Amino acid sequence: MGKTIFISAGHSDSDPGAVSAAGLREEDLARDLRNAIRSELIALGSEPLTDGDNSQNQPLTEAVKIARRNSKGINIEIHFNAGPPTASGIEALCYSNHKALSQAVCLAIAEITKTKVRGDHGWKPSDSGQHARLAFCEAGGIILEVEFISNTQALTVYRRNVPAIAKSVAAVLHQASGAGSLVPKPMELVKK
Repeated sequence: MGKTIFISAGHSDSDPGAVSAAGLREEDLARDLRNAIRSELIALGSEPLTDGDNSQNQPLTEAVKIARRNSKGINIEIHFNAGPPTASGIEALCYSNHKALSQAVCLAIAEITKTKVRGDHGWKPSDSGQHARLAFCEAGGIILEVEFISNTQALTVYRRNVPAIAKSVAAVLHQASGAGSLVPKPMELVKK
């Protein structure tokens, strides 16, 4: 049996996060992707943890508690960036011990959406940019910024590809959990 995988939907029922020009809420997009990845992991034989069932999405304080309890597992929290209408790209913030996994997840999404990966092949240190301390990263997790919710075109491409993205991310997480082969080294991923 491999490491336990915990998937958290960013924000919560009481904190919707960023909102797109069309009124799509970050919390809803993150929750829907969390549920889709969970379903794909179950199909692969994993028993993932989540921060809620179906439409439920617990607050960050609860997600951090679960991540801390799953300290020997894989913890990933889904978010969507916000910025200028033309900003796009995928990135994952975490400590360097999760760098290879964060890069693998970002590149798996980019392969489907053809969106650029930001930072070091998708990885950014948890304290980069506007971030000084991120509780989910401090609890041993990866914060995955899937796309910019403020970019209408990029968000349309993302939404059209949610099933494929969920399947691809689930495959990377399943392999990283030890249930499949090892996560490729970053340079192997870059050469693809």
